[in-house]
Amino acid sequence: AYLDGKLSVHTIYVMDSGRFEAGMDSAPVTGEIVFVPGVLDSPQINGGLVSMGMVSMCGVPKTPWAWLSVNPKVGDTQLLLSVAPLNWRGGDILHVPSVNRALRNAERVSIKSVNGKQVFLSSALQFNHLPPPNVPVQIPVANLSRSLVMRSADVIASRAHVMFMGMGAHSVDICDVQFVGLGRTNKMARATDDPNALPRNQRGRYAVHFHEGGVELHHPVSRVERCVVLDSNPSWGIVVNGTSNVEL
Repeated sequence: AYLDGKLSVHTIYVMDSGRFEAGMDSAPVTGEIVFVPGVLDSPQINGGLVSMGMVSMCGVPKTPWAWLSVNPKVGDTQLLLSVAPLNWRGGDILHVPSVNRALRNAERVSIKSVNGKQVFLSSALQFNHLPPPNVPVQIPVANLSRSLVMRSADVIASRAHVMFMGMGAHSVDICDVQFVGLGRTNKMARATDDPNALPRNQRGRYAVHFHEGGVELHHPVSRVERCVVLDSNPSWGIVVNGTSNVEL
């Protein structure tokens, strides 16, 4: 199967002889894959992308993050980066981190426009992002937007997941993809295997999961690069379980 556009689906299964393609390095795509609610005949497995075959998903390349040349302050409406970012555009969402564990003042802002190393914001910053005095720390800023998005339609009752199983865990090439609202297992609450429980908290479901592919060093290398995991429920964003040769 090949995707360049929008696809709404409950579960995508890729068998060991199959291939799912939504772009590649040489041909990136813009699109959205939305996992819609449905009957979970196997609550731990279906609802999302489950692959034992080959998967290629590549959005338009984008600088994932950059150092700030000037530490930002409350009220600032522009950021000065150390480099001119690739494919940062108006409407992109940025994450400006907290530099104080006590305050936890990380914030997200949208881009109005970009001119070289200057990034103009749609609204002013609400917090200072300044390191302690006499601490020479550079602050990074991350771009959370991607041209290829994979998300759950219902993040309350029916969260999807992405899992690469067996030898399929060694046939994955993913770059510049945004994963949103995936991964049902909440590490802050007790897991349940009851498919009728709401909200469901099925064990073993994560936003991006490489599962039991084997740890032999001769296996092909799988790649996850310049990707973003948002709203993972809270749980681990990318899980590599019993699988060698996965480059993150």
